Amino acid sequence: MSHSLIGSDDAIVLGKTLVHSKALFSLDLSGNSIGDSGIEAIAEGLKGHTNLQKLRLGTNCISADGMAALVPVIRRNHLQHLDLSGNGFGPEGVDTLVDAMDVSTLQTLDLSHNQLGVDGVASLSIGLQKCKQLQELNVSRNGIGSHSIARLAKGIQHCTNLQFLDLSSNAITSEGVPEILEIMKSCQYLQKLRLNLNRIDMDNAADLVRGWLHTSMLTLELFDCFGRCHELALQSNGRCCSSCDHLLVAYYNNDYLCILLDYTSSLPKLVSANF
Repeated sequence: MSHSLIGSDDAIVLGKTLVHSKALFSLDLSGNSIGDSGIEAIAEGLKGHTNLQKLRLGTNCISADGMAALVPVIRRNHLQHLDLSGNGFGPEGVDTLVDAMDVSTLQTLDLSHNQLGVDGVASLSIGLQKCKQLQELNVSRNGIGSHSIARLAKGIQHCTNLQFLDLSSNAITSEGVPEILEIMKSCQYLQKLRLNLNRIDMDNAADLVRGWLHTSMLTLELFDCFGRCHELALQSNGRCCSSCDHLLVAYYNNDYLCILLDYTSSLPKLVSANF
């Protein structure tokens, strides 16, 4: 039922229907316009549910008040996948979520585009310290700066099973690079890290790449991070010879900067670089 033009009135009707669907394991209502009154009706309909594993409510105009209505649903069900992206509920909504979520089962969490702010990131960091099973975390488009990334990193370092992390479209500067490097070291199963559209200069981007070389990560993305730079990203099977899997290419200050990486062994080896 995602992207089905469901409004608050439709959600009230849907909520009454959900009362009779006790075996529900997954509910996807993302991309609608449910709003707070609609989400209250949905939460009422889910009151007797205890088997829900996937809940997707992204882009539904849910405020902090709507998040409060969801608390009983989140607490009663052992959710593995939770998508609340694009609602803009801010720090208060994050506080509500952290208090309610079952950290022992949660595997994926999408909080992108929610105006988390400094206080929201601080609350989330505390919650993440208990999310031992978390595999995917998306906190892109939240205005996270270098001070906030330091707070967030303290929580993420406890997510030892994390495989995917999206920090793109934030306000992370070069000052936040040491914290990102610590995340890369502590999350040994991390496979993909997105840092696109932040404010990391070329020298510190190079530090990130060098740090990446000492991990088992498959992909590091740094698109459009340094002003005039058009792109910097790992590209599978790019302009490489058959024995190499990754080519990192950047265009900066009228110069091409290329890093050729041999990924045929268990860890990538630096073949050549000109920065």
